[in-house]
Amino acid sequence: MTAPPLDSKPIIFSGGPILTMAEPLRVEAITILGDRILRAGSLEDCRAAAGRDREERDLSGRTLMPGFVDAHTHPLMLGQTQTWLDVSPRVAPSRRSTSRRTSCRAGCRCELLDLTRA
Repeated sequence: MTAPPLDSKPIIFSGGPILTMAEPLRVEAITILGDRILRAGSLEDCRAAAGRDREERDLSGRTLMPGFVDAHTHPLMLGQTQTWLDVSPRVAPSRRSTSRRTSCRAGCRCELLDLTRA
């Protein structure tokens, strides 16, 4: 969490459904400052919390859901997928082409993995 810049103003969002994911589940307005929620409730309460030097944004009926973005990755899993053999229909549209791709990948002769005889 970071402190808001000194020149930042509180922002009030209203004019659409605001889901809080807590009690109460919906509020009329929300006031934020930087990355902090100052108030969630009535528009009147949010204006009082923000003070006179504030910005107001109309949601125009759009839904707002306060939260966070979890942008984590799985680098080990990505590395594992790089070893997988693609036998999707785009790459291997027939059983014969699938057999050839798998046998070539395994370093075998195609006859050993010929799926077309099954």
